[in-house]
Amino acid sequence: MNKREGRKTLTRYGWGLILLVLSPMMMSIENLAPLGWIFLFIAILLFFPEIKILARWIGIKIKRKRHRAVLPEKLRDVLTEIDHFRPSKNWSSEEGYQGELQGHLKNKFPTSRVEVQTGASRPDIIINNIAIEVKGPTDDNAINSLPAKCIKYTKQYDYLIIVLFRPSFSHRNYDAIMEGIKKLHVNVEVVIK
Repeated sequence: MNKREGRKTLTRYGWGLILLVLSPMMMSIENLAPLGWIFLFIAILLFFPEIKILARWIGIKIKRKRHRAVLPEKLRDVLTEIDHFRPSKNWSSEEGYQGELQGHLKNKFPTSRVEVQTGASRPDIIINNIAIEVKGPTDDNAINSLPAKCIKYTKQYDYLIIVLFRPSFSHRNYDAIMEGIKKLHVNVEVVIK
């Protein structure tokens, strides 16, 4: 966002907040109540882009919660721990994210076999029968490599979790790749951090 767009957004926020504050006051005055409702409607319109994003985010959270409810308990536990994981910093390569995530998971699942793998044809982390592939920073090239990883790892492991750190990919590209992955590989879960 450039400075001009930033100023426009701040101005929009300012007017929206003013109208939100004035609308209940005006609604409490009998003669001005219709104007108060109009102010409230305009304020909602001013915040509509943010409301739309919030509604989409809430929808995604609800959908994910319903989906996860039917997953095996061990997989749900690993996904929950990955959701709670926060890296200590923004790493410039995926090895930093892999190491920190592996340490976090090893701490949370001390009785499980948590291993960092090396080699081109192996997942980054393995917990029992769950393979975890880490990408970060995640650009379009990283997204484009995921279908091949799914083909390799779903043959060897019951489940695959793909964790995408610092996304900078095209959402159109991401949606197209994920649609294909979900059609062909039902035991693949994706977590965006």
